[in-house]
Amino acid sequence: MALIALYVGSWANLFWPIVRFDFEIANYIAFAAAQLIPAAILFSSTFSNGWARWIWVSVGLVFSIPACPVGFGAAACVVLLPTQSVSLFERLSVHSVNKETVAVYRSNGSALDADGITVRQECRIAPGLLVVRPLAHAYPANGARIELQQSGTVRITMIENHGEQPPTLTPRPVQLRRLCWGPSI
Repeated sequence: MALIALYVGSWANLFWPIVRFDFEIANYIAFAAAQLIPAAILFSSTFSNGWARWIWVSVGLVFSIPACPVGFGAAACVVLLPTQSVSLFERLSVHSVNKETVAVYRSNGSALDADGITVRQECRIAPGLLVVRPLAHAYPANGARIELQQSGTVRITMIENHGEQPPTLTPRPVQLRRLCWGPSI
């Protein structure tokens, strides 16, 4: 059961990031390694008998369907990522608040797509390992201004410029939380 939860959690973390590593390549390595979990489920099914064995084999085979191509794709990203000159998710600025940080990231869409801006609250739980909480996102956007307030809130102003002058500014106050998901600061 723990292997199933870990595998489903790795997919959930892909689409709704909660746990991240400091280095982008470490996130790809962790996801590629998680795609080996169906093989571990199939191996552990050899220790079961009867219906339990068939259930574990079925679960392992169903999980193997997306794991094989996606695992190879994540492994390819691990191999090819260091040769890229531009990061796909670039950290623009970091603001410290107590023991947490508020970071602004630009998602680089290359020449074919516009850039987007993501603002996240990050809480370090171990060296190199972060718990993240998305605070704001704008697409397309050029940047964001962060103003720290005394009340444990942060005022995020997204700067959206779609070729018009002046750029559109959308201010928004957001309450920060202890350890990213706990009670308010």
